[in-house]
Amino acid sequence: MFRAPLIGRLAAATIVCAAAVAAPLLAGPASAAVPGRTTNFQFTSYTSANKGIRVDCPNGTTLIGAAPSLAGGEGQVRFDQVVPYDDHLYVHAVEDEDGFAYTWSVGATVICADKPTGYQIVPSTSTTTSDQYNSVAADCPGTQNLLGMGFAINGGNGEVGIDDVTATSSTRATGWAFEDRTGYSGQWSLTMYAICSGPLPGYEIVAAQGPDQSASSATETATCAIAGNKVIGGGGKIDGGLGTVVLDDLTFTPTSFSIKAYEDEAGVSGTWHLHAYAICARP
Repeated sequence: MFRAPLIGRLAAATIVCAAAVAAPLLAGPASAAVPGRTTNFQFTSYTSANKGIRVDCPNGTTLIGAAPSLAGGEGQVRFDQVVPYDDHLYVHAVEDEDGFAYTWSVGATVICADKPTGYQIVPSTSTTTSDQYNSVAADCPGTQNLLGMGFAINGGNGEVGIDDVTATSSTRATGWAFEDRTGYSGQWSLTMYAICSGPLPGYEIVAAQGPDQSASSATETATCAIAGNKVIGGGGKIDGGLGTVVLDDLTFTPTSFSIKAYEDEAGVSGTWHLHAYAICARP
């Protein structure tokens, strides 16, 4: 019961990325623009306590994309909230079940713009379970475009970590989360957030897949394929970690989006790899 969904998920990822290391999943003409694109980055002080941060969009702009980051966690700190609101992002992270002796910081960068036509944030919450993994998808309605994504792990208590924050299609954000290697006896669920708007000019989702490897950390980057496009959001996915590899950073440049992950403190005996997703449009 546990193995079949994972095999299907890995097979789908192979089909998407087999043709090239980085390839546009989709692109098409559209009618609206993304004026006023701007960013804002904030981070907390370095402490050894669980902590969160709110990052606001500048100058009355609207949140369209999110990029949470950790400094110093190195596989022993997990995000449990990356929640988008119209005008800000809230990010929270927690230490794993045996704590972490060193200090660390949580940060976030918001991508904001003038409010797009048809803008809305669509949440979707999974069933509540005590299984090893859980997944859920949030869908933009009709022909709207997916701009950015967020998530929340509800009740994981630091023993459940996000594994996938995936732009599955132009309208769907999909999340997977896994309990850590020792499991979790409590009940938990996963909420995904899709940030949506009317169709955008030059819209594309570009995927990049990294190689199988067994290093303690890895980074993968997807780059906008259409000339003149800028990143408006993005995400990433860990394949092969199964709860033992921890998402550490989602970061971006004007034209690329990256994911970084660390093995947990016990390390991983097998191999794992990353996928990065850049959501791009014409500014």
